[in-house]
Amino acid sequence: MANTKAVYARIDTKLKENAEGILQQLGISPSSAIQMLYSQIVRTNGFPLDLHLSYQTPTALGNMSQTELNTALQEGYESALKGKKCSVEEVNQIMKEEFQVGTMDKSKYSQGSC
Repeated sequence: MANTKAVYARIDTKLKENAEGILQQLGISPSSAIQMLYSQIVRTNGFPLDLHLSYQTPTALGNMSQTELNTALQEGYESALKGKKCSVEEVNQIMKEEFQVGTMDKSKYSQGSC
């Protein structure tokens, strides 16, 4: 048996679930992920992550469950039935605030009221 020690940490439940879901998709156990982190700390003689403020990115369809996709589509459909529209400027502002992304070409889209 390998000479090992246990590491205990209190982690937010949702963060743990999200991280373990990603690790599972990668085929990596939480213990292996911690082992990798510690190995990189030793190898780099420091913290191996580039620490910076990250931006929320739009959700890719591939990361959504069928239920989440159906819910989002239904909300959009109901919004359209109510006549809710957004101008290009309003969409640009929302995308900039929520996702820190560039702007759309105004000439390609009609105007509305968000």
